[in-house]
Amino acid sequence: MKNTKKLLTTLALSASIIIIAIGVACKQNASVKSQVSENGEPRLVVQLGHSGGISSAVYSPDGRFIVSGGIDDKVAILWKASTGREIRRFIGHTNQINSVAFSPDSKFVLTGSGGDFFEDEKSEKDFTARLWDISSGKEVKKFEGHTGKINAVAFSPDGKYVLTGSNDKTARLWNLENGNEIRKVGEHKTPVFAVAYSKEGNRILIGTGELTKSGYDVANECDECLAKLFDSTIGKLIKHFSKQTLPIGSVAFSPDGQSILTASVTPDIDVELSDNEEKVFQWDISSGNVIRQYDGFGPVSFSPNSKFIITSGNGNKKAGSQIWNVSSGEKITYISGSKYKVRTDSNEMEEYGVVQVATFSPNNSNILIGFDALKNAGNMGG
Repeated sequence: MKNTKKLLTTLALSASIIIIAIGVACKQNASVKSQVSENGEPRLVVQLGHSGGISSAVYSPDGRFIVSGGIDDKVAILWKASTGREIRRFIGHTNQINSVAFSPDSKFVLTGSGGDFFEDEKSEKDFTARLWDISSGKEVKKFEGHTGKINAVAFSPDGKYVLTGSNDKTARLWNLENGNEIRKVGEHKTPVFAVAYSKEGNRILIGTGELTKSGYDVANECDECLAKLFDSTIGKLIKHFSKQTLPIGSVAFSPDGQSILTASVTPDIDVELSDNEEKVFQWDISSGNVIRQYDGFGPVSFSPNSKFIITSGNGNKKAGSQIWNVSSGEKITYISGSKYKVRTDSNEMEEYGVVQVATFSPNNSNILIGFDALKNAGNMGG
């Protein structure tokens, strides 16, 4: 612990959402110690920015910026990572923004849209991914073709391609330069909730699944709750990974290319779950075997140095994030969720927000955590 460098920057994006960057800059073999109080609460919270919940947020590869995607206000916001100051907004989507990503050169932002929380038959359908220039805030390109909400977006490491996953049960690869669809990646029977590129760019990971009944009942059966590994050049399925009993809402490659993480979607905060449904799995890519399992759900991510993992939530018991040591599997710390007040006709209750963002900064020095204060807003909305 004494070798751990501690930093704290807080970035709050609305009265119902906070993004917290918590210092975990560690020397070799040092432990992670988060800059939180003894009860796991962040020591400083300021609330600004988005007018409602957020769905996702990421650091730019150069570590200078953070972009967040809005659910209620339908905008993406660019922030200065070191100060939390809002730089500009990307305005144009007519549905909620479900996923955001930075280009490898940190010059562009990609957003994926669709599926408003209160969507009905008359609602406008914006099932597009859009490319934005961060220097001007202008829309550069629109990727059109999906017939359902876009749940996930990603850039290829060389910046030449865009990958999207949708409720229309497709993952699609696009040419960044001309905006044309190149191919559909794989054939899926259920919605695609997660997409990721390997660091080398030669592999694609896709998360799918759908419950056979409405709701998150433990008696539900999950159809095609799989993570699927594809060759990115020809789109051929290499193997699939199957352990989860809820749809796969988050996937991640380790930076060293040796393993992957698969995690279920975050269920409603008040749903009772079995112990087996609260697990994140780390897999050896080569053998396809489980290396280790961790408590929690998605979103999940590896630290850039591959030494740590962050998982989200803890079922109906708590909402927050947990940091784990990859080599030992030991839980290092727990970061409590964001509390908010729920008023009814008869009383006032205190609830926890659902974790929508959990990722590390590019230099391993901070963790970005985002909480959505809508009690029943998980990754399956819309």
